[in-house]
Amino acid sequence: MLFMLGVLAYLQVVFIPGFVVLAYSGLKLEGKIRKMVYIFTFSLLINYLLVFLLTALGAYTPGTVYVIVAVEVFLLAYYYWKNARGKMSFRLDLFAPFRGFKELTEGRSVLFN
Repeated sequence: MLFMLGVLAYLQVVFIPGFVVLAYSGLKLEGKIRKMVYIFTFSLLINYLLVFLLTALGAYTPGTVYVIVAVEVFLLAYYYWKNARGKMSFRLDLFAPFRGFKELTEGRSVLFN
């Protein structure tokens, strides 16, 4: 349970707020690296501003942080649901790397061709 909260905290610090802002802002960015830089930057900026504002108002409590994370996760899920037209499916294939290795090793020999 503690590990899961740590993963959620990491994602909330470096990914979720920036992705939500980028998804709902309508910015069209070219390239995956540019998107990741924007997501990371927006996430850090939003977290800094939220902590500063909540601390200044005296409202920085675990309850408010849980509400903020819940709203971010809800917005993220809604974005995926809206874009997938209600078909959220996740495919977990643990043996894909092994199949790729098998394809590489079958057939021609690397050393003698």
